[in-house]
Amino acid sequence: MKICHLDLETSYIIGAVWGMWEQNVATTIQDPYILGFGYAWNHVDKVTWVGMSDFPAFYKKDSTNDKLVVKELHRIVTEADVIVAHNGKAFDVKKMNGRFLIHGFPPATFKVVDTKTVAKQFGFASNKLDELGRLLLAERKVKHEGIEMWTRCMAKQIDEQAWKQMATYCKQDVVLLKKLYKLMLPWIQNHPNWNAYEDLPPSCTNCGSAQIKKDGNAYTRTTIVQQYKCKRCGCVMRGESRRVTNIR
Repeated sequence: MKICHLDLETSYIIGAVWGMWEQNVATTIQDPYILGFGYAWNHVDKVTWVGMSDFPAFYKKDSTNDKLVVKELHRIVTEADVIVAHNGKAFDVKKMNGRFLIHGFPPATFKVVDTKTVAKQFGFASNKLDELGRLLLAERKVKHEGIEMWTRCMAKQIDEQAWKQMATYCKQDVVLLKKLYKLMLPWIQNHPNWNAYEDLPPSCTNCGSAQIKKDGNAYTRTTIVQQYKCKRCGCVMRGESRRVTNIR
């Protein structure tokens, strides 16, 4: 099973407003587009960044046309069985599917693991990636100059320093994401089942490891279910069950 850890960076919306306080946007001047993305495969350490500045000739013609970035993004996610992203269901997946549609790319088929959704079961003060990194990993997102970095990356001429900062910022997000996923793995309910993707001996549903051991039983009114625990990731899963007729 190929798992891809993914983080998108998009432009902001440019619109017209009549005032500075609690105003509705009168009209949209520039719709958001994908500035770039960072990704890492679950089985390798390398984090890769792909940004609009990687295509300078195309950028020079139209600094808002993200088609080549989207093309590469589509190639990557098409290879993946599972996409891991923080707030991925509400943001990353919707944004990239919108750009796929605009540029004429077909739908990509993959499962999504959203680490922000997983984090919500723990009752943390904040489910933001930066705060989870601080609390659980003793690591933080890369600090930057704020919206000015996005403004510089959206300029008509390539600002090499700004794009380098953007790449560093996004790649660190992927590093945090990957570590957070590994830490949360035994807690992820309904994780895509490795056994459905690989021809494996009896294995952990969450990480694919064959290092599993019996871990007691679970009970319903009429059945006893054998539980197993993964020695590698700690996931507890259910196996075979047997019916009983003398439970009162």
